[in-house]
Order: sequence, then C-alpha cells, then structure tokens
Amino acid sequence: MPNELVRRSFRRGKQTPAPSHRVDTGQQRDPGRCPRGRLNFAAAEAELRSWVDARAWTTEGGPKALFDAAVGWLRERRVLLPGVSALARLVAGVRDKATQRRPLRGTR
Repeated sequence: MPNELVRRSFRRGKQTPAPSHRVDTGQQRDPGRCPRGRLNFAAAEAELRSWVDARAWTTEGGPKALFDAAVGWLRERRVLLPGVSALARLVAGVRDKATQRRPLRGTR
C-alpha cells in the first residue's frame, strides 16, 4: 500500500497495514551497512582477524592492549562494535594462534 494511502487510512481511523504490506521506497541499503552508516561487524570480521593476527605477531603487548587496539581499529572504520565478550574471544583466539607461531627467543 503506498505511503499516502497509509496516511489517509490512518486519518480515517482504519488500521494501518502490517509492515510487510508496505510499499518499498526503492532505496536499497547496503547489506553490510547499518542505518546510521556503520558497517556491520560480520562484514569487517575477517579483516579485523588478519589485522589482530599481524599485530599480535609483531608486538608483544598483552591481551588488554590488543583488545583496546582492536576497539580503536573498529571505531576508526566506523564498524558497529560487537559485545565485549565476543570481541575478547576473537582477540584471545587470534592472539593464541599468533603466539604459537612466533619462534621462541634465543632459538634458531
């Protein structure tokens, strides 16, 4: 039902149709973007994983420093932040794998 008809029927006291019956305005949103222009976390997760991996491999910062850096990375790219525990698990998992690959100091 066109929006004008929805407004007219609402003024007359009729019920508005269910949202599924409303006419599409033709404006398609990018599936990776949220209404305020933020990028969905799922769309940026792979890039974040590789960034955290590179950062964990090259620096010896602790998990908190890596977590804070990941939050900064997400904010710079206007990515919707996931839950704290989800991001902490991602960072910890990637950091553990990177640490296992890092050669021990003093060995050849």
